[in-house]
Amino acid sequence: MVEEQVELKVEGGLNAEVATRFVQIASRYTSRITLYYEDKEVNPKSIMSLLTLAIAPGQRLTIRARGEDEQKALLELSRFLQTGEGSAYPI
Repeated sequence: MVEEQVELKVEGGLNAEVATRFVQIASRYTSRITLYYEDKEVNPKSIMSLLTLAIAPGQRLTIRARGEDEQKALLELSRFLQTGEGSAYPI
């Protein structure tokens, strides 16, 4: 299991567009991925779960991944939240 605390730096925060791209990236990995924000825990492979968080830019959240590709998943997802860029989904 790997875990990282990340500051959301994507302009506009975790809005529908950003959440959709995050789900697309997370869904490519087989690892079990969980996102933690304040007292909430959600599955980031679910758009509805992500949208309930309404995270603004500058807020910190935690990404946890467990599985075969956990390192790659954590690296790409944390990079996306910090820069808006994923391997195939730049904002």
